[in-house]
Amino acid sequence: MRTSSSNVVKYNIPLTLSGHIHHDMYWLYIDKEGHKHYFLTLTSTGAPDKEPNPPANPRHSPTWYGSNLVVVTENGSVEMPYTPVKIENDKVRSDFISVPVPQEFMIFKHETSFGTALKFINELNNSVSGPIVVPVPANAKVDPSATNVTYKVIASREIAGKYYMLLNVTVPKGVSQLVIDTGKDTEKPVVQIAYLQPSHPTPDSQFTVYFTAQDNLGIRNLYAVLYDSQGNLVKYGKVDRYPGEPVSGKPGNDFYIVELPGLKAGKYKLEIVAEDFYGNKAVVTKELTIGASKPPATSSTPTSTTSPSGKSGICGPAFIVGLAVLPLLLRKRR
Repeated sequence: MRTSSSNVVKYNIPLTLSGHIHHDMYWLYIDKEGHKHYFLTLTSTGAPDKEPNPPANPRHSPTWYGSNLVVVTENGSVEMPYTPVKIENDKVRSDFISVPVPQEFMIFKHETSFGTALKFINELNNSVSGPIVVPVPANAKVDPSATNVTYKVIASREIAGKYYMLLNVTVPKGVSQLVIDTGKDTEKPVVQIAYLQPSHPTPDSQFTVYFTAQDNLGIRNLYAVLYDSQGNLVKYGKVDRYPGEPVSGKPGNDFYIVELPGLKAGKYKLEIVAEDFYGNKAVVTKELTIGASKPPATSSTPTSTTSPSGKSGICGPAFIVGLAVLPLLLRKRR
């Protein structure tokens, strides 16, 4: 860390942006030459542990949505107009209040060797316009047939062995997409159900389905639906599509979960649906019986200590995935 700090001063790096922690942190260091060096880390925009206002911890400021505005001018100067600062021992630092921006405009990016696809969700009362930089494969182009935002390509450039495209876009209200790829996608996603947890769901008890999903460009919509024995769609309040959630935010993750509500005893059909940015759709089904008793254990002699071959519960891959999901469950600050 000492070497990194000295390099920041040596090369006069004005701004360092870091991955999220569970509270906003901001630091502005002014070196002996008077140069300013900003360090900014924001909490995750999806973190469930928002600090209330007034804060529960008197040492913390209220934390909102992990959003802030950073202005970098053409001459390299940095401004953070919404960040209050304090001067302590000739250093400027702040545990600041992030900007209370509602999560009404979101972008989901899918980047592969085939192309880059962006899904926009705009729940504001107006369209949103501005520049956007997108990492793309070499020789990739915008596909107008798969794009329904207004766009203009400003420039394409290779930087450090990677290719980028600068565009001006206007994102309309609702859900829209921008697709930049090396050719039209004709392959449908590949989906496979791994297992249920618990393996034998009981009536009126929530359960989880683990499954894998892959696509050569990216999956635009991923969800589960349930049908009862009469073929009727099962709803939970107003919800009839249960979203798939990644078990990890790491690049290349293809393992997902879907949380399903408790069901009455009976037979059901589960469908996992994956749709890509070209409308190619894959559906995998599984028959469910809620309330069925677990298969009986294999009988053994009184002196036998051998366990039944068909255990239920988490073990092997399920246990590994359980460890991967554990940090997500522990996010909420005590």
